[in-house]
Amino acid sequence: MQRTDLNGTGKPLTHLQSQVMDFIIKFRDGNGYPPTRGEISANFGWTHPSAAQKHMNLIAKKGFLKIMPRISRGIVVIKNV
Repeated sequence: MQRTDLNGTGKPLTHLQSQVMDFIIKFRDGNGYPPTRGEISANFGWTHPSAAQKHMNLIAKKGFLKIMPRISRGIVVIKNV
């Protein structure tokens, strides 16, 4: 199922963005709190947390996440799709 944006940009999540979103939701549901950027990066084999941040920013732009700056684990899922 393709996730359609929630902010009216007309752009759905890419396949990789959907995978990142799925990981965040599963991690949060399994642990009771969201993953860190480092945990997301490690899951996808990325060498630096900034890779996770880049994808999360794009997902947030489409309205699926809210990122709370300067807060550890500051990822809020807006909509489970």
